[in-house]
Parts: sequence; C-alpha cells; structure tokens
Amino acid sequence: MIPENNKGWSNQPREAESAQSEITQNKLSFYISEFSSKMDNQPKKVQITWGNFLSLIKRPVIRASKDGKAFAPATFNGNRSKENAQETFLLVLDCDDGTPLEESMTKCKNLGYSFAIYTTFSHTQEKHKFRVVFLLATPIPANNYPQLWQWIAKQFPNIDPAPKSTASIFYYPAIKTKDSPFYAESFGGKLLDWTKLPLVAIAEEPPKQQYQQTSYNHTLTNKAKAAYVQAALDDEVAKVRNAVEGERNDTVNKAAFALAQLLHTNLIDEITINTELESAGLASGLPISEVRATIKNGIAAGRKQSRIIPEKEFSSSYQRPNNQQTSPKHDPSLEDPGTPFPYDLGSQEGQQSEPLTIRTDTQLSEIFDQTRDAFIKANNPVRFFRRNGKIVWINYDDGGIKLEPVNENIMHSTLARIIVWIKVNKDGNIKNCKPPREATIDLLVNVDNRLPEIESIITTPIFIDGELISTPGYHPKHKIYYQPPNDFSLLPISQNPSKEEINKAKNLLINELFCDFPFCSDGDPSGQAELANTIAAMLLPFIRREIKGKTPLHLVEAPVQGSGKSLLASIIGTITTGKEPAMRTFPSEESEVRKAITSELLRGTQTIIFDNITGVLKSDSLASALTSDEWSDRLLGINQTVSLKNRVLWLATANNCTLGQDFPRRTVRIRLDPRDEHPWLRTGFKQEDIVNWVKNHRSTIIHAILTIIQSWVAVGQPKGSKTLGSFEQWAKIISGILENADIPGFLENINEVYKAFESQNENWYEFVECWFDKFGTNPKRVNDLNELCQQLNLMVNVRGDNLAGQSYKLGRALAKNR
Repeated sequence: MIPENNKGWSNQPREAESAQSEITQNKLSFYISEFSSKMDNQPKKVQITWGNFLSLIKRPVIRASKDGKAFAPATFNGNRSKENAQETFLLVLDCDDGTPLEESMTKCKNLGYSFAIYTTFSHTQEKHKFRVVFLLATPIPANNYPQLWQWIAKQFPNIDPAPKSTASIFYYPAIKTKDSPFYAESFGGKLLDWTKLPLVAIAEEPPKQQYQQTSYNHTLTNKAKAAYVQAALDDEVAKVRNAVEGERNDTVNKAAFALAQLLHTNLIDEITINTELESAGLASGLPISEVRATIKNGIAAGRKQSRIIPEKEFSSSYQRPNNQQTSPKHDPSLEDPGTPFPYDLGSQEGQQSEPLTIRTDTQLSEIFDQTRDAFIKANNPVRFFRRNGKIVWINYDDGGIKLEPVNENIMHSTLARIIVWIKVNKDGNIKNCKPPREATIDLLVNVDNRLPEIESIITTPIFIDGELISTPGYHPKHKIYYQPPNDFSLLPISQNPSKEEINKAKNLLINELFCDFPFCSDGDPSGQAELANTIAAMLLPFIRREIKGKTPLHLVEAPVQGSGKSLLASIIGTITTGKEPAMRTFPSEESEVRKAITSELLRGTQTIIFDNITGVLKSDSLASALTSDEWSDRLLGINQTVSLKNRVLWLATANNCTLGQDFPRRTVRIRLDPRDEHPWLRTGFKQEDIVNWVKNHRSTIIHAILTIIQSWVAVGQPKGSKTLGSFEQWAKIISGILENADIPGFLENINEVYKAFESQNENWYEFVECWFDKFGTNPKRVNDLNELCQQLNLMVNVRGDNLAGQSYKLGRALAKNR
C-alpha cells in the first residue's frame, strides 16, 4: 500500500503541481549515497542540492575505464543492499539500446517534470547511451519504489531494466579522452510527485526455487556431467578473455556466478574457478586486484543458487555438424533467466568467436605456422609485445603494472588457453592434449615481427610532439602503453590555459605541495633556485619525450639527516607513477651500479632514485648513463647485449655529498637546510601528512603540471634562456616552460656546485703537496697522515670534529679518491 501521508525533505512542503523557478529548485536539498567504485559496498550518505548535483553531472572526469565514483539515489541502513534501502530521492533511468537522445529528451519534456540528462561512458555518436534523472517532490519509501518504476517503464518501454532495484548505483559522468563525445543538460518543470501518480500495487513474487544438491539429476553418467562442467568452464573463460573494455568486470562477475552454481556437483572446485578466471581476466586487461574481488563476489552469490545439469543436453548421438565426437556444449540459455547477478550495472556482450583448434599429430612446421597465427590473432587487446628482440608482456599485480620478459612457462600456459589442442588416437577418436613444447620454444626463439613493438609503460599522461597522450592503451606510433591506476581520473586540460589557470596551478605546487620543504643554500637563502629545480624535476616525466637528448641527475642534498631529502624524492616519484617508488641504496661496487641501471631500464621504469649517497659520488656507469641516449649492457646469465632507451628521471639524495670528477657538470642541485640540529622533531607543517596528501590530491597535482606545460605548448613551445653543456635541449625546454609560467630561479645555483667542487679539489691539492713535502715518496700509515692534517689544519671537512674517528674518515676518503 502507498502511505497516505509522507514527510517531505524539509519542514516546508514542496510545490509539485506548479512549476517552481529554476533558481528555487536548484536550492532544494536531498540525500544520496556515494561510493568510490563499483565494488564499494559501504554507502556514504551525502546531503546535496539539486543545483550542486547538476554541476557534478555537467563536468565529466577523464579516466581509463567505466568504473569509478558512483552514487545511489537511495539511502541505506547499513551496507548497500535491497534489504537495507530506506528511501529514494531521485528516479534514475538508463537508456542503452541506442534510442536517439533527442527522442527521449522530447518524451521527458512532454511529461512536464524537472529532469537532467547526461551521456554515459560507453556513449558514441553512432549509438547513444545516456542517463535521465528526475527530481522527486518527496522521497519514496523503498517498498513503494517498484510501483514507481513500473509506472515510468510504461512511459519509456526501451529503458534498461537493470537499475530498477533500490540498491542500484550509477556512475558520475566520465569520458575516455578529452575528445570523447559528451552531453549534459537540465530542464525545469514541476517536481515529480509520486503520491499523485496512478501507481499499481505489485504482488510479491514467490521465492525462486533454490536448487540444492539433493535435486541434482542422477540419471546422467559421471562422464556426461564432467563433460558439461568442462564445457561450461571453457565457455565462461572464453567470454572473459574476449570481453571488451567497459564490459570486462561485468563478464568476470557473471562467469564466476555461473560456475559457482555448479560447485555442488563436486566436478569443479573454487580453486579451479579462481585460477582460470584470474588468468582470463588478466588477459582481458583487468588489474589482478579487481579481478580477484569480482570473482569473490560472483562465487559467493553463485554458490547460493545451485543449478541442475539439464538431461536434455546429453545424448549418445550428440555430434557436431562434422560428425566428430565432442564434449556436450554448455548452453547459457538453460540457466534460470531470472537469476540476478551481483553488481550488475550493464548488459553482457554476445558470444565471442571460439578459439582456434590445432592438431598436434601433423608436421611441426605446420603446427608452428598455425600457432604463430593464432597467437598474433589472440593478442587483442594487445598485451604481448616485442622489445630488444624478445617477447615481453604487460603483467599486473597488486603493486601496479610492469613489463616482464615472457618465459617458456608463461608462453606455454598462454597457448594452452587461447588454442584448443587435439590429436586423433589409434581408434580415430579425437582427444584433447597439451600444447607441444616445440611450438612454445619456436614462438620465443623466432619472435614474430607482427607483434607490436614497445619501449615503456607510462602511468600518467605525457606530452609527445606537442600532443597530450591521455587515452589509455597502446600507442603504436610512440611505442608506449598508457595505463593509469584505477583510482586516477583527470579533469580536461584547457587547450590555451588562462593566466588565472596558470596561477592556480603554480599556487598548488608552490604554496601547497612544496611549502613545508626548507629550500635554502648559502648562495640562495630564499631557496628560489632550489624550488625551481624541484619543479623542473617534477615536470620532466611529463615532458621527457619532447626532449631529444640527455637529462642530468637531480641531486637532493642536505647538511643533516631528517631534512626531508628522501621524502621529497619519494613524493616526486609518487606523483609520476601513482605509487611510492623504490628507493635504491647506491651500490658500493661499480658492477652493481651497472646492474641496477640495466634492471630498472628493462622494467620500463619512469623514475630511478638512488637514496642516501655518502662520501664521494663516483661512478663511471652512472656518469655514462647520464650522457647517453641509449644504454647498452650484457644481460646476466646469457650472452646477449641489450640496448635500452634512456628516458627516465634520474634522482639521488645525499648528506653533504662530495661530487666526483665527472658529476658537477652532470648534476642539478636541490639543497634543503632546515637550520635545525634535530630537523626530524620539527612541527607546524601545513601538510602534516604530506605522503597521504599527495596520494589524495595526485590527480589535481598532475592537472596543475599539465596545465603549466600546455600553456607553454599553446604559445608555440618557446625555448628558454638557460643552457647546460651536454644537456642543451633539456635546459632550453625546461627553462622555456618555467619562464612561460613565470617561475624564476631555474639553474641559478649552478655556479655554487662548480665552486664547491673546485674548493674540494683545492683542499686535496694542498694536502698532497704537504704530504710530499713532509714524507716524500715513503709509504705512510693513515694515522701519520692524520697527525699531519692536525698540525697544518688540513682536510677539516673530510676528517670531521671527532678525534677518535678522524683517521678512519681520512682513510675512507683516500680509498675513494685513489
């Protein structure tokens, strides 16, 4: 029954019969529930005005996939579920069948009610997909919502029935790229008063039959049952593997649900379901954490609604059209059509083409050719690439995305999943079998040139040739793969940012992000040069492909520990990649330095950080890497040399580090000096937890960085006034960007670095001269040399103030500068 009296959303009744002014309606407030993503089941109750809601839906964010921030028009008492829904404040319709947007908009206008309309993530110019939101005059109790839905469904017969549940959630507007088609508009009218509609009571549906193990059909043979379950597994795995973007998560969920319905047969177990669907989900391009969570939810729901294996599906005469015996086919149409799938936000795509079948009892050359063709065809969406003459693949784990070499086991497993392998036995019957190891090895040894070539993975938008690359996926022209983190979304960047937009971006970086770091040096007390060099380092990963040459080492140094060096470097790395970077200790052995550089470049790393360098920074390998466009090295364990593009941001941190002979002209200094003996005890920071602040504001920070770069692109990419030997193009481009944004100080501390190096050399020259004058060429112990230094007040900075440790420090310095 519909209650006769309903409380409004405020103390004053709302006008419903006569249209209110748009301004008045925009001030009306109501409650919705918000969720961080599709998998979030903990509603956050939010009070919002109609005007603010309209502002939200008219500003789409840019993100890689459909999943993201969402809202429910209902409030809940506990977790999001149909049973916990209390009341609904909006009526939301999804139109995904391709009905022209204008046609539905006309229907809505003819009803005379206030509404908003916006296109959804999958909308294209060819097939319109959009959402309509009606503002209710009073909230409708959850138990009456089905009656309102039944009424609106008669007005719009083509709407998607999936959101009829009071627990349904809807994504806020999002688009794949800044060029994706998007439309949003609102229209005034009277409020939709459901209490005055001719709603019809809906009879309660009888509970659906729950198939338990006792109802399982025992007339089928075990062989037939096993064949059906295997066919079901193959069918669902194929669907997941071939799912298209925007449908992948939903397809994994449905597959897990359908397979879990067969757990009661004891012919399939949960481990098999997880293993097979995880592999297929990864192959489709989903991150492992999302795949696992989706499978878990699907299995939990599916095991509650067991289904029987239909006897009509089996017959001793069941054959394929070519009269070859085969396993019985799994028919999804035999499943209960009313079975709900958890978190179902969209329809499932139709059946994909079946995998290729290859016979293994033929000539190896024929098997090799067929395998190669099948592998290339199955690499869609692309996940396997060639790099330096080897096959690599994109691997996902909880830590993110990375490029990894494909070994024999990975390839063998892949071939087993994308191809049906068969052989004919002596009786003429067809049997399934494993992929031949020879076919696996052939693919790895003779790398197919049809595989796309890749140089690196990026996790943030970057500029290449003046164009912002912000579309997720593989970009063959530039040989990069862009995969942002799942929680990353980016507002559109203005093509020609205004002065206000540039100032807003600068303010965020200077007065919010870096405001608590003590940038300072003897020659630059204001820290202006140190701050500008820091911003330059942060800009570099986003503009690196515009620089057709080398880039220097950015050295963050301080006089004492606890000054924030490692924190600053980590923040720059986090902004670039979306996760806290690995901070490598600088190896003491030269061979280990070379291995570390090769390892990081092989992984496609965007930022390499060497942390807490002590003493003298001296390394032929690092010096060579900084002045090389490509890095060559021999791989460990095999006699093969690789050549890798050097397009990383080089960062290092140190306490009072001395630069070796090759590094003053290869280094940009960023000095921190808190002027405090115990800087780690400082308080009063504007950002008390800077690490989490950066993570929570990463999208906004990147928007500011890209705005500053885009403003430089928009005026023709002018070259700046600064220069640096061996790094001329880097200096011209970075100074051009900073000067265009009116950020002064870049490279203005470079002479301090040179003077410090010269001063260090003078100390050594004086020490060696006194050493020769006193002892000649006779060998001497370090203690004797330290006594000499004490007498003549030499090498004070090297030996320190502690008398007990002076000989040891002098000895280490001598060893490093032999």
